[in-house]
Amino acid sequence: MTDADDLKHTETRPAPHMVSDASPCSRPAVPDLFTSAKTPAPVPARHPALSEALIQASLDPAVRSILHVPTAPAGTAQVDVDVIILGKDDGRYALDVVAARRIRDIDEEGLVQIALRELGLQQLVVTAEDLKQEPRRSNCRQVWAYRNWQVALPLRLRILKALADDGPIELDRLLEMIRSDRDPLMAIFALACADLLELDLTSGQIGPMTMVRSRVRAARNWGRWPISSTTSTFIPRSAICSAA
Repeated sequence: MTDADDLKHTETRPAPHMVSDASPCSRPAVPDLFTSAKTPAPVPARHPALSEALIQASLDPAVRSILHVPTAPAGTAQVDVDVIILGKDDGRYALDVVAARRIRDIDEEGLVQIALRELGLQQLVVTAEDLKQEPRRSNCRQVWAYRNWQVALPLRLRILKALADDGPIELDRLLEMIRSDRDPLMAIFALACADLLELDLTSGQIGPMTMVRSRVRAARNWGRWPISSTTSTFIPRSAICSAA
């Protein structure tokens, strides 16, 4: 079995559960397009390894936003960069999934690197081995399967209030606090996909001692980032500054 075969089931097909229109994860899936609560616009994901990386980024507490930029300037030239940008707590990164790299000649690649430098991006290289790291991979897949799970408003409020009042707390304690007729574990997973809470998916397999915390929505300046979230096109920094 190849890496691509191993990643096939991480494609962006919706889970078979109904969702409310208000759910941040309720946008319909489109072939080759990835959406999550962190993508203000759909992101092209034509390779299964890229889809896997985007799932992991969507559940990574350090990632604040995921944007696709098709073109950007390199000097006086407009370059087809086709880059996905991760806005993280410590900066902005060009996501470089090795298995999903586009084939470019040396001149094209040189222009792309110039454009990325002019955008002020650091490069985040993700290998096949990175994507396979456990327990993160299995945990992310388990949680992501419930991205479209419908969470009733009263249950959602109880979960978020418990975390606001007593978090961060262990998963089993949270489950005891929010007893429900419906399985609250699926609701917790769905709220993690909706970027409303954080799960520790790297320290160990999901279990009673898994830590859960409120999603800290720190003050962000993503609105000033020179990328349009609706058109995914480059906006000159001068236009941003003049509009501030």
